[in-house]
Amino acid sequence: MNSYSRPHPVVLARGFENQTDRDEFGVVFSDRPTGEIQSRLLSRQAWGALLQPLYGRTAEDLARQYCVLLGATEFGVFRVTPSPDRFHRRSVIIYGLIVDRGYSNDSRRAVNALSSLRDVQENVIQGAMSGSLEAVVSAVGGAVEMIDSHSHGPAPATFIDELFGTWAYSGAATPLLFGLGADVLVGTQREADQLMLTGQALAGFVDVRTGRIVSAHDAEDNPQLENSPAERHETTADPQLREILTGIKDELRRIRLTIIELAKPDNER
Repeated sequence: MNSYSRPHPVVLARGFENQTDRDEFGVVFSDRPTGEIQSRLLSRQAWGALLQPLYGRTAEDLARQYCVLLGATEFGVFRVTPSPDRFHRRSVIIYGLIVDRGYSNDSRRAVNALSSLRDVQENVIQGAMSGSLEAVVSAVGGAVEMIDSHSHGPAPATFIDELFGTWAYSGAATPLLFGLGADVLVGTQREADQLMLTGQALAGFVDVRTGRIVSAHDAEDNPQLENSPAERHETTADPQLREILTGIKDELRRIRLTIIELAKPDNER
């Protein structure tokens, strides 16, 4: 794996024999000394809000979800897959790699790691169905060996380069894994609005047209970012209905601004 240290597998799940409480979802394996990313995962108390939307989704749906978490000296990349646990209950496994950072190609390594985790999804599912944590860990570990094979793939998306080029963000994630600890949403502004209405801290979202991160504050000042292109071209000939829709939009904007203001530290209000 070149001159840098090897990425370390981490598995979050429930129902495995070596768990203190098999009914509790959380970190069940990591061979890395506890660092910033793992500490953030271990300190999470309530998993229900994150897990509930994942249940019932197909493997294909979940395969599109991912999360990148950034720390001062390391970063973590995560994917999720559905799997019945050893008690045959519908469950999910969140699996990932924790990687040392500080190299010029960190954004490339993050993309390669995400691709490798996607490639081992079926092996992770098979390991979970066997009830063997060792089999799951082995499958995730297989992603480490595959990272180099993705080194000549597509260049990292612009927002990935932005993430690693600034210390302004804690991470980026698609909607269903946003709750792992990211603050940049890889999704539409409508999804960003919905997240903010739940009280989750949101620093920005990825504009699908440019691939760049738009700060939550900047979005308020740019009406062109309010909706998807299709929605922006949608019009109505009824003046009264148009007025009602405009009022609803203004009220949503007011609510969003209120949430942003309340999320600020006291000394910044």
